[in-house]
Amino acid sequence: GNTIVINDGSFIGSIYAGYAEAITMIDNATQGESSSIRVKSNANTLTLNGGVFSGLIYGGYASSFGGAPTSENATAINNTITLSGSPVFNANSSEIWGGYADIFDGISSSYGDAFTGNTFNFAANPISLNKMGNFAFYNFYLNNNIKNNDVLIALTNAANIDNAAIAVTGISKDSGLVKGDAITLISNVTGGEPTLNNTQKVTIGTAKLADVRVYRENDAVKASLDSVTQLSRENGPTTGFDANPQTKAYLEGRLPGMFLINQGSDLLAGLDTAQLYRDDTG
Repeated sequence: GNTIVINDGSFIGSIYAGYAEAITMIDNATQGESSSIRVKSNANTLTLNGGVFSGLIYGGYASSFGGAPTSENATAINNTITLSGSPVFNANSSEIWGGYADIFDGISSSYGDAFTGNTFNFAANPISLNKMGNFAFYNFYLNNNIKNNDVLIALTNAANIDNAAIAVTGISKDSGLVKGDAITLISNVTGGEPTLNNTQKVTIGTAKLADVRVYRENDAVKASLDSVTQLSRENGPTTGFDANPQTKAYLEGRLPGMFLINQGSDLLAGLDTAQLYRDDTG
């Protein structure tokens, strides 16, 4: 349940939104399997709005030493990491992990759940990393600096996106992206096909919609603006986006007031006309 927000600064070492470690005394007769402490580093939130980073970044880190090698004895789940603004990372040493859960029973190492519910939100300018992973959800918001053919996350080593859901969740109202433009969300991935959202309606600002297709191409995950409506205007056709039907709510709330004003004006005008007629005729 920790919350960390970093807006600026230079960081060389590792950053943990949550860190939990436990050592269980090892019973030589049972190799520690008779008792153990469950170690949890869950539901932590880390937001990086800026800064320079060269180390490892974890949403949650859990380490169990000496306990039974069962996956529930170390968990780092339901953590959220959000990038916005212009953070800078070292492509050779920076790593971002939703969770890490290590279990050592005194003989061998194993891993607990460091994947379930971990979320990565990207709303920043393009970055470069060495490694990243252990996220169940990757959400991308395209800010106004994102251009056609940009690579949002360039990875030196491939990220395993097996069983991950990847989506574009929004586009800045000032975006210059148009129909036919495509960007690379993650440049270097491995693992099975992710749960892609395929074609989806994505909000641009609050008043427009676009059809965005998220897809796998070789070792990259990409997004393209596939369907954009041609709008007719007095000055001729121009490329634009579908209007968001929800924006009708902005105007519909004002309509009753406008109707009352109009009806009141009509009533007053009728009364004034009738009075003038009576005055003229005596």
